[in-house]
Amino acid sequence: MAQFVAFNEQVEFQAGSLLALVGGLSDTFKAKIFEIAEDAGFTLDDPQAWLPWQVGLDMYQEIYDLVGEATLFSMGKAIPEMVPLPPVIDSLEKVLHSINEAYKMSHRGDNIGYYKVVKFDANEREAIIEAFNPYPGVFDRGLITGFARRFKPEDSEKVEVELDDTKPSREIEDADKSFYVINW
Repeated sequence: MAQFVAFNEQVEFQAGSLLALVGGLSDTFKAKIFEIAEDAGFTLDDPQAWLPWQVGLDMYQEIYDLVGEATLFSMGKAIPEMVPLPPVIDSLEKVLHSINEAYKMSHRGDNIGYYKVVKFDANEREAIIEAFNPYPGVFDRGLITGFARRFKPEDSEKVEVELDDTKPSREIEDADKSFYVINW
């Protein structure tokens, strides 16, 4: 699956998820995002509105093309700072498992993809997340980094999230999914 290409044209995303992200962009880039939506026949006035997924992915593509990977990484990393989480989410392991639930709340339709924790080993201080979605990999890495840093274990100095380049990935080989290794 290619980055920036919806799996299914019937899938929708909630506008509020994108609006929260563009809030930190410059007025020029915000205007460009709103223009992309308008050109596709939609407005971003209502955060509760559901929009075609491809429209959202086109906005991410435009951000990528205009300002590059660093901005998409920062946007992904900012999400965990904006998302209120229930008090039961109080550890790194719990928050990593909750990413998929949050994702499902802002997307609807068949075949929306997922985030799945395929390994969590507190003794090795390593986790692996499988991400199956059309968002840019650098955005996913930022998202996972933000959540992991927010819930970094107290006895850890830092948290690192890297693409597992030993496996096929969307970023390198246009694969269906990517794997991210979290170390703390």
